Amino acid sequence: MSAAPVVVKDDSAVQKTLDDIRPHSWWHLPVTTTVMGLIALVVFGLRGIPGVESTYVLAREGDLNPLGIVPERIAVPAMGGAIALSILALLASVGLWVLHARSARPRGGARLALIAVFAVAWILAFMTWVISQRTLDVTTLLQGTIVLAVPLAFG
Repeated sequence: MSAAPVVVKDDSAVQKTLDDIRPHSWWHLPVTTTVMGLIALVVFGLRGIPGVESTYVLAREGDLNPLGIVPERIAVPAMGGAIALSILALLASVGLWVLHARSARPRGGARLALIAVFAVAWILAFMTWVISQRTLDVTTLLQGTIVLAVPLAFG
């Protein structure tokens, strides 16, 4: 494709038209998020261990937390938390269905926001299910991620 301007023989104005036809694959993303949300609801939520807690450690006593703004521990009921987060992921999936059904070319900002909500809710539901009856130190997890990512990024 060349980026050269279009020349018309009669010097008339060239007008660009937007083709507002829905792509054939418009339903792939909403179906994928719906299936993943249902899998999260069934596997992480309904098949979880009832009556146990998942604990996230966000800060330690020695960390810089002068006013105690960041809580040290957050305890979440494992089964209830996973169900709530899975339902939030399914609601984001429903939002994607509505967004894609209303317009042929949905706006990028709303679409990306719904995808981000779905991804965060799904990952937190998975983590809540994985750490049932245990504690996850989030700071150690993030430090390990940075330690492993720096050699990959800077080669």
